[in-house]
Amino acid sequence: MEKANKGTGEFIAVAVTRLGSEPVPVKLAKGSTVNDALAAAGITTTARGEYFVDGQRAEGADILEDGDVLTLVTPKQAGSK
Repeated sequence: MEKANKGTGEFIAVAVTRLGSEPVPVKLAKGSTVNDALAAAGITTTARGEYFVDGQRAEGADILEDGDVLTLVTPKQAGSK
């Protein structure tokens, strides 16, 4: 995955949601990661969970693009015990 190139002055708009919750729109610097978007939305990443960007499995260091929808699914939400 490509490294983040922040500080270019360009921004992207991303929607961040937890499974079953309303999306939270966030504005980020171009080159921001999944972890950056979660932090901007006020979501801590200390809990074990899986990330999906536009329905595709993602990692915390993955770079986001304008218009992406990032979803966090925790084990409890996925039905794990």
